[in-house]
Amino acid sequence: MAMSLVAFAQTPPFEVTRQTITYRTIGDLALKADVYDPATPPGMPPRPVLVLVHGGGWTCGNRDAFGGLPMFVARAHGLVVVTPEYRLAPIMEATVQAGRIVSPGTDDGCPAETAPRDQLGLPGRRAPFPAALDDLQVMLRQLRAHAAPLRIDAHRIAVLGASAGGQLAGLLAARVGDGQADAVISVAGPWNLTDTSMPAPAAAPGILRNLFGGPPTAQQLAAASPTLLVPADGSFVPTLFIHGAADTLVPASQSIQACARMGRACAFGRALIVDTSPRANAHDAMLLLQSRWDDVVRFMAAFVAAPVPAR
Repeated sequence: MAMSLVAFAQTPPFEVTRQTITYRTIGDLALKADVYDPATPPGMPPRPVLVLVHGGGWTCGNRDAFGGLPMFVARAHGLVVVTPEYRLAPIMEATVQAGRIVSPGTDDGCPAETAPRDQLGLPGRRAPFPAALDDLQVMLRQLRAHAAPLRIDAHRIAVLGASAGGQLAGLLAARVGDGQADAVISVAGPWNLTDTSMPAPAAAPGILRNLFGGPPTAQQLAAASPTLLVPADGSFVPTLFIHGAADTLVPASQSIQACARMGRACAFGRALIVDTSPRANAHDAMLLLQSRWDDVVRFMAAFVAAPVPAR
C-alpha cells in the first residue's frame, strides 16, 4: 500500500487540503464535490486525478461514502482525489410528507448512513437517468477546463465507482469528449441492465423503475448498460473490475462478462473476484477495495505511466 504512483521529489505522506467546490448549478441547485489536494512540489508534472463516484442504488448516497479513502489516496500517493455528488433518481413508490420522502427509508427515503446531502434527497431535487451521468460529465469537463490552475493532468483522470457508481463510471468511459473518463475502476457495478438471466434480487424491478422514473424500455436499459456500449473490437479505456463472488445484489457475472467483451482493455485479463467471509457483505465496496488494494495501486501505476492514447 505504500507504493507511490507519482515520482515526486518529496516522500509521502503529503499534506492534503480538502476543499468543497460547486461544479454545476441547475436553477437553484448547486452540485458539490470535495477536492483532496496533496501539497506536491511546484514545478513537478501535473498530477493525475482519481474521481470516486458513490453508489446507493442511484437513489441514495453522498460524497462521504468512501470514508477516509480519499484522504488516504491523496496523502499516500500524491493523487488529486475528487468526490462528487450528483442528482439522485426519484423514488417512485414513496410516501411524501411536508415535501420530504418519509417511506421507504428514514431520511429522504434513504438509510441514515446513505442519506443524501445538500437537499438532494428531496423529491423536487431528484431526476431520472441520464441526469446523474450528465452531472458527472460536466464535472469531468470542469476538471479539464481548469486543469492548469488545479495543476492536474487533463489526460489522466480515472474514475472509481462503487455499485451504481460503477455503472456510472462505465458510462463515463463509454461517452467521448471532454466528459469521458480516461480509466475506470468498477467495484461491484451493474454493467448490463438488460441481462434478465441474472439472479436479480426481489427489489431489482423497483430499483430500475426509480432509475428511469418509471418502467424502463428495452432501449433505455441498453443505453444505461456499459457492457453493450463496448465496441465490437473491444476498444475501451483501461478498466479494472472488482467484484464479490457471493454478491447477490449485483452478480459477479456482470463484471466477468464486461471484462470478456473488452479484451485487452480489461486489466490483468480478468475481473478480480473476491471470496468474502460468509458473514461479510459481498457487495461492500470498501471491503472489496481493501481486499484488492494492491491491485488497484498496480492498475493506477500502469495507467499513470502509460502513453496518452490518441483519440
